[in-house]
Amino acid sequence: MRIFFTLINLPKRAADHFLSLFGGNLNFARDITAFVLGYSCWTELRNHINKEPETRRDEECSPEELAERRRYQQARLTEYLLHHGAGMPPEDFIGIWQPSAARPQQNAESFVRAEEWRRAGNETKLLFLMDDLLLRERLPNVVEQAFLLDGITNARSELSDEITSSAGPIAIRLIEHGDEMEQGAGMRLFERMIATGDPYARVSLAKTLVHYKQGGPANRKRAMDLLNSVENETFLHPHSYIEMYTTIAELCLEKGAPFYDPPRALRMLTKAAERGHGESAWYAALFYDDDDDDAFRDWRGHVPVDPVRALDLYCYAMGLGVKRSVAGIQCLIERHPNLEVV
Repeated sequence: MRIFFTLINLPKRAADHFLSLFGGNLNFARDITAFVLGYSCWTELRNHINKEPETRRDEECSPEELAERRRYQQARLTEYLLHHGAGMPPEDFIGIWQPSAARPQQNAESFVRAEEWRRAGNETKLLFLMDDLLLRERLPNVVEQAFLLDGITNARSELSDEITSSAGPIAIRLIEHGDEMEQGAGMRLFERMIATGDPYARVSLAKTLVHYKQGGPANRKRAMDLLNSVENETFLHPHSYIEMYTTIAELCLEKGAPFYDPPRALRMLTKAAERGHGESAWYAALFYDDDDDDAFRDWRGHVPVDPVRALDLYCYAMGLGVKRSVAGIQCLIERHPNLEVV
């Protein structure tokens, strides 16, 4: 099962990759690469460059073809190492090395499965399923849960925003309204979205861990770790920032927690307020207010009292529809008659 190449760069890269994984010297790595690819040695491989039509790479094979190729290459690898007294190779070393893959840094088997999944028209089915689940406000059954997990992994990256915007609410509904097994499925959906590198999934899972204890262990430290990992991310939707900032602030105001940090909470509330969140503006005003309210005394003392700043924030919150800001304004002016509402 010889692999033909039109350029030498791919076999060279495969040899370098083998060297980094297994060790040895460059000549050994090149000869074993050639042997695994169906040649007797590196010289024979070089002599066949651009002499035959290029063989399809691993990513272009069917799952059956790829499995057969991997078995052949693993057998060749074992034969060569044993013949040269180098010992048995690790199990499925070929799956890690991937000498005939165009993108050895990616798992070719996963790539092939994803291509097969997409060719079957499953992306359209996935979008239809998510729309149906959200429109009818129903929970996915076990088969649909598995299909959602596959879809998050296999769908094209261009669809990631659309998938996340639907899969997130579905996961939350599973956690909030499902039984124990369905709650676990909701958590797995979040974890799968996080594994694809989706920053919003981290925010959403952190918020779920903070607000919904029954959806798996409410690991507040995990929630804070997730939020810390995305604090400097760029989100497409302004509301994503607000969710992140307000959840960090909530955790930072938990007295006795290892991440208790009222000044940071104020910074997060201020950022959320700047993005148009009225409730955050109201809470930020409380930090600067000199009202002698026991409920807020513990974290008020971390910043200097500033009635002018408090009034500005109350007024800003009122402009955003937070009605309880009116009482804050009235009480503040009663204590400081010289203040003026602009």
